[in-house]
Amino acid sequence: MASAQSFTSVFRSEISRLARKEVRAIVGPALKDLTKAKQTIREQKREIASLQRSVKHLISLLTAQAEEAGNPEIAEEAQRGEKWRKDSVRATRRRLKLTQSEFAAVLGVSLGSVNGWETGRTEPRDAMKREVLALRGLSPEEARARIS
Repeated sequence: MASAQSFTSVFRSEISRLARKEVRAIVGPALKDLTKAKQTIREQKREIASLQRSVKHLISLLTAQAEEAGNPEIAEEAQRGEKWRKDSVRATRRRLKLTQSEFAAVLGVSLGSVNGWETGRTEPRDAMKREVLALRGLSPEEARARIS
């Protein structure tokens, strides 16, 4: 009976040892990859911060040059820092309290275009993006007055 118990305990400890060895073999490379990924993320965060500082500096230069050239619209746009996001169309349209068809009429495009932009199936051309961003400065009443 004593040998059966010692065999069982030895067998269990051997299985545990082999299981730990297998886990180390599988997890070890994954931990190395994880460490490398974390290092890459840290480096990318530093690079992003550096790029953001560069963008702020360039915006200030652009603003100063636009003001010197007597073009306040560019200076104002640069300082606002308006960016295009995929929800810009929907957010602008809702803020102006317009339906998709009314918004399309204001921009001079089709209802399908506005719908495609809002759902993300399509993206407006740069000229239309600028027009949508320009509409952000209007009140709902001013936007309704532009419906053709």
